[in-house]
Amino acid sequence: MTETTPNEPYERMGFRLWAQAEPDRVAVVDAHGTTLTYGELLAEVNRISHGFRSVAGLETGGTVACVMANGIPMLAVYLAAMQSGVYFVTINYHLTAPEIAYILQDSGADAVVCSQRFGDVVADAIELVGTGSIGFVDGAGDGRLRPLRDLADGQPETLPAESPAGSLMQYTSGTTGRPKGVKRPLSGIDADRGALQYKWIYDEYRMWEAFDAWLVSSPMYHSANITPASGCLHLGGTLVLMEGWTPELFLEAVQRHRVTGTHMVPTQFHRLLQLPDDVRLSFDVSSLRFVMHGAAPCSIALKRAMLDWLGPVLYEYYGSTEVGTTFAFPHDWLAHPATA
Repeated sequence: MTETTPNEPYERMGFRLWAQAEPDRVAVVDAHGTTLTYGELLAEVNRISHGFRSVAGLETGGTVACVMANGIPMLAVYLAAMQSGVYFVTINYHLTAPEIAYILQDSGADAVVCSQRFGDVVADAIELVGTGSIGFVDGAGDGRLRPLRDLADGQPETLPAESPAGSLMQYTSGTTGRPKGVKRPLSGIDADRGALQYKWIYDEYRMWEAFDAWLVSSPMYHSANITPASGCLHLGGTLVLMEGWTPELFLEAVQRHRVTGTHMVPTQFHRLLQLPDDVRLSFDVSSLRFVMHGAAPCSIALKRAMLDWLGPVLYEYYGSTEVGTTFAFPHDWLAHPATA
């Protein structure tokens, strides 16, 4: 790892600053191979931001909910929320219509956006709520949901006149009852200054070299996936999106895009190690510098096998939606196995 200290200033920090300075830089590659540059992504983000105001009627402090699979549309809507001073609620797309309806009502969602394949369940959820949410679907509208393009088409590509920082508002797992939304006060600062709030995370967890190419291999409705995804773009990296996971697809993505960082769970470790050695070792994964993992216990034997294969690049976290996370660094674990 390059000798970098927490006090060393970053070259540039903030998605919009990268887009304005280097518009032709590759920002994201989705699961279908579609590539968007920083300039192209910012133009779409700006169009949606204007649409939030003029089409959806969102005001600062409003709420947009999202039931979407990993993809450029979800990323663009999220980034638009982050520069529109609104709350962005990510909803697990495995939930039923009544479960989604509860979150829409509890969060006071003014609008909800969804992927085509979740359109029916989201439309049913909106009908259960009865009033309050305008629904948009990434595809053709069907009478119950408007096309997502209605937010962007015809809107200017220029930055909004005002761009207050938005905030994620995520829901707990609900293990002791209904899921509970964690709603933090909006900062009131500009979106560019808001991006700087992530700096302490990168410094504290020593993620300086993780974001050259960050692979999102699990759903972005989870904070452990959407937060580093945004971090990648704030530091000028390339975001690589997977939609659906197999060991072979993961290894192929790491090799093809020279992935430097990703988030995983122990089940994925187990499935990778179940591959025949000649298959697993045929992929070049030497580019990996930072693999964060959590969400479930990782046995000593499993983690030791992963460290033997990948080297000291596994960073284990433990945390909660309400409080945040702590990290156990590779050298900590090697000195004290089972540290979490």
